[in-house]
Amino acid sequence: MNRNILLPIILFLLVYTVFIYPAYSSNQVVEVTINSNGVVSVEMNVTVSTGINYIKIPIEPIPESISVVENGKNIPPIYYNKTIVIPIEESGTAIIKYIANVTVIGGKATIDIGSAEVVLKVMKGIVLLSIPRNVNEFKTVDNTIVINFVGPAKLSYTIAKSKPAPSAPATVRYFPSFPWWIPVISIAAIVIILSIYISTRRRHRGLDHLDRDIIDVLRKKGGKALQSELMNELDIPKTTLWRHVKRLEALGYVKVEKVGRVNIVKLIK
Repeated sequence: MNRNILLPIILFLLVYTVFIYPAYSSNQVVEVTINSNGVVSVEMNVTVSTGINYIKIPIEPIPESISVVENGKNIPPIYYNKTIVIPIEESGTAIIKYIANVTVIGGKATIDIGSAEVVLKVMKGIVLLSIPRNVNEFKTVDNTIVINFVGPAKLSYTIAKSKPAPSAPATVRYFPSFPWWIPVISIAAIVIILSIYISTRRRHRGLDHLDRDIIDVLRKKGGKALQSELMNELDIPKTTLWRHVKRLEALGYVKVEKVGRVNIVKLIK
């Protein structure tokens, strides 16, 4: 093989190995909890490697609720298309937590779960309207139903109605019980409001001053520049520049084209 062709291929593989690490696999155990108010929280532990980690998640989140902690540090995540992008400086285990995006129609809540090993915890006051197919274990612990199963699965549930008060003499008047559907509608309204807010803010979420500096330099240079030009203009190390460029690429701000032995960074919008 021609040495001029072989060298760029080797460099590309080295960069790919260092900076891109798919941390999520289908056998990752995911803990899903439906609390008494009908809110669904998700927690998962994933192994991460130095560089940019792309973590597939099995349940659509409310992006603003995502938190990532790795080696005791809070890591700012980037979310798109059921994927959480995490820049990691040192390999370790990351704890990811978020609130699931739940669909509520007519008092029935539904969540879609992708391929994963799931530990489902259903708190008191929640009535499951469907049961997963591939159940490995079913038990009750301290008034909490615990189901271990393998996704994909679609779960439906509702909040149980409170029991009516005992009958009383006609001379005594009682206020009617609090309507059970009010908290369900409240949850649905919160989800809709958050979705509208997220859709208007998502494009600018997660950008720091260096990300914006890269975009400004690209605009000044007519929308594209060599990687080496960006390094010289911003006076930053190659690894730092590459980490920020890949984050901007994941968010849809730029794209990277390999031409011979050099990388050209092009501004998309």
